[in-house]
Amino acid sequence: MELSVIIVSYNVKAYLEQCLYTLSRATRSLDAEIWVVDNASTDGTAAWLTAAWPQVRCLALDENIGYARANNLPLDNVRGKYILYLNPDTLLEEQGLRQCLAFLDTQTDAGALGVRMINGFGAFLRESKRGRSSVAASFFKMTGLADRFPKNRWFSSYYAGHIDDRETHAVPVLSGAFLMARTELIQGIGGFDERFFMFGEDIDLSYRIRKAGWQNYYYTGTTLIHFKGQSTQKDSDDYRRHFFGAMTLFVRKYYGGPLAFLYRGFIQAGILFQKARFRPPRSPHWTPDSARSSWLLVGSNRDLQAFLERYAHKDIFFMTLDSERSDLRDIRRHMGFDGSTPILFCIGDLAYGPVIKWMDREGWEAPCFFHHRDSGSIIGPDKEWPVPFSPRTL
Repeated sequence: MELSVIIVSYNVKAYLEQCLYTLSRATRSLDAEIWVVDNASTDGTAAWLTAAWPQVRCLALDENIGYARANNLPLDNVRGKYILYLNPDTLLEEQGLRQCLAFLDTQTDAGALGVRMINGFGAFLRESKRGRSSVAASFFKMTGLADRFPKNRWFSSYYAGHIDDRETHAVPVLSGAFLMARTELIQGIGGFDERFFMFGEDIDLSYRIRKAGWQNYYYTGTTLIHFKGQSTQKDSDDYRRHFFGAMTLFVRKYYGGPLAFLYRGFIQAGILFQKARFRPPRSPHWTPDSARSSWLLVGSNRDLQAFLERYAHKDIFFMTLDSERSDLRDIRRHMGFDGSTPILFCIGDLAYGPVIKWMDREGWEAPCFFHHRDSGSIIGPDKEWPVPFSPRTL
């Protein structure tokens, strides 16, 4: 078997559904298996998954045991030559997994790889590639200096800002949102350190991969959409408590003496600074109230008709763009729609790959939403944002 995919889910049923549809396309030409470990979700994920996706191996837990431990549960039973740790709030290009596997097959020093990631607006996510964690790097990140100087080797070292985000390159740290690795390597180093409940486990794993004599690669041959953090509430005491705990554990593990004390002080100060300046990750030109105004629906004529028959819409103005007759490059000039108009992509005849490439190339000031024609959900950059479409009562 070529690939084993492991997804840990927690109260993200809609995102998981769309992720599984994108995976079903991306693994169509592969010998692959998919594992989902549900961390005691309260939204009915486990029952729905067992009924709707019998081909997926589901481990339904009675309690939330944390991300690292949940990812380790299937490790001894996976059959793939390679393993992929994947977040449920991601969408992949159809050929992306095949390209990643080909890279690992030919790059003999590569133990693991991550890929270029964009958010639901098409903006590049800097955590796609990261440098070595240090006191200075963490301080510059938490105080915002990394944001002020995003390409500087020194100030933006946490995100390896000096490395071109369009070029494949060896990097110290990969993101756990998409981390593909050699299965024997991961089994040999024991998988994730289960002391990390949430946060920091991907940094630690990346360190141990390099310590075992392998390289981590940031691979730009494919791009994915990562909606980011749909299982966590970022502006919460629990979020900050888990983050501080993870960073403290990391410091104790890799730094000693006065440096560890200094590092923990910087982390705590940075968390307080982050709390004071927290802002929801939204476009400066779009607010949830805009969901009641105008939308652009993109998809094949058949899939658009099926969507409108299935979903009711109220108090909005929308236009449609038939993807079979129009190029996605026409979106910006289509019937006067500009970058402030939310887009709903109806996936079916329209593939994920062209949409992701368009978003990566064009960017968008308003959010992009997705609906697979066989699904019962719609997802976007934030699950709290209202969507003016609801299933019709039959």
